[in-house]
Amino acid sequence: MNKVQLELKTRIRTIILIGVVCSITIIGCNPNEIYSEHFETGAGLEWTKDDSKTFDVVIENADLKYNVYITFRYATGYASNVAPVLLSQTEPDGETESNEYQLRIKDDKGDYIGEPGYDIWDSKHPVAMNVSLQKGKHTFKLEHNADVKALMPVMDVGLIVENVE
Repeated sequence: MNKVQLELKTRIRTIILIGVVCSITIIGCNPNEIYSEHFETGAGLEWTKDDSKTFDVVIENADLKYNVYITFRYATGYASNVAPVLLSQTEPDGETESNEYQLRIKDDKGDYIGEPGYDIWDSKHPVAMNVSLQKGKHTFKLEHNADVKALMPVMDVGLIVENVE
C-alpha cells in the first residue's frame, strides 16, 4: 500500500469515527423517537443499486401520529444536488406502497445541506409527516434510484420514526 492509499484509508476511518460520534449524539437527543437505525454502505463509500436496506419498525399505538425520516450521511465531494431514492413500506396487513424521493444534498447556491462534521454531512429528510400507522410490524425497504450503479461518497443511510407531540 503506497503513502497516498494509506492516507486515504486513515482519513476515511477518521471521517467514519466522527460520523458515529455525531450520530450517537444526535440520536440520543429526541425522546419522541421510537425507531432509529442506520446501515453503512459498501466498501469505498459506495452505495450500490443492489444494496437495499431493510428496516423493521414495530408500531405499538395506532392512535398516535408519526413522522418518518430518511437519514443520509455523505462526504464532501458528493457531486449531485440530490440523492434519488425509493422507499417501499409493507404494512402489517401486507399492503405495500412505494414512493420515490429526491433527497436534497445541496442548496440552490451549491452548498451542502445537513449537519457538518469535518468532511462528512448528516442530513435528515422528512418523507411522511403526521401520519397514522397501523399497529404491528412495518417493513421499510430503502434503495437508491439513481441512473448510476453507485452513489458516492455515501457512508450510511437510515430511517427514523418518531411520535408527533
